[in-house]
Amino acid sequence: GSEGIYKYFFHLDPCALKPLAHAYPSLVEKNARRAVRDLLLARAKENLDAISNLVVSTNPATVRDGLYILGQIEDESALGPLSKALRVSDESVREYAIWLVSKIPGDGRQELLLKALHDPSEKMRLTTLRYMKETGDPGFVGPLLRVMRERGFRALSLEEISAWADVVAALGGPSVAPEMEAIAGKGRFFEKRHTRVFRRILKDAARSIRPAGENP
Repeated sequence: GSEGIYKYFFHLDPCALKPLAHAYPSLVEKNARRAVRDLLLARAKENLDAISNLVVSTNPATVRDGLYILGQIEDESALGPLSKALRVSDESVREYAIWLVSKIPGDGRQELLLKALHDPSEKMRLTTLRYMKETGDPGFVGPLLRVMRERGFRALSLEEISAWADVVAALGGPSVAPEMEAIAGKGRFFEKRHTRVFRRILKDAARSIRPAGENP
């Protein structure tokens, strides 16, 4: 069958995979697609350019296959193609890509997830914050506090400000409580009508991580 033919030519000449990878979106036969996908999995790092094209395809099945392949790489070489997936219009693709990025340790992950906090969709921003928290990486705390100080929360909903406070408190621990309370005291960070509620959220989060018996 076609699956055996693709694998046969690949074993004769591994360089044949590059044109096959670029032709992947146009492959119709299921076995042929599976064969090329398996070959890409075996040599993913050598074919990142072709895989990058899969994640921006207009064919949803092709995009899923591209993301699946990237998810098996598990190191920073996958971040370039994943950054392309974070810019596509389909929210389900962006969400999948955010999750994959969060699983890859290193400075590159931090950079991409912080950029994802500027996604136009509040759902995606909340998703990013949730995955940040799941990383358990305290390296996110400094940049998040910096953004909190510089940008404020005037454009954010009550749910989103609560998520920010939760992530900073969870990853930063007691050491960030004073700074969270200081931010809460600056009304210029909030919409006037939300100031009291937002301050309470930040102060409650800060209070929850203070050592027992210590007063603000």
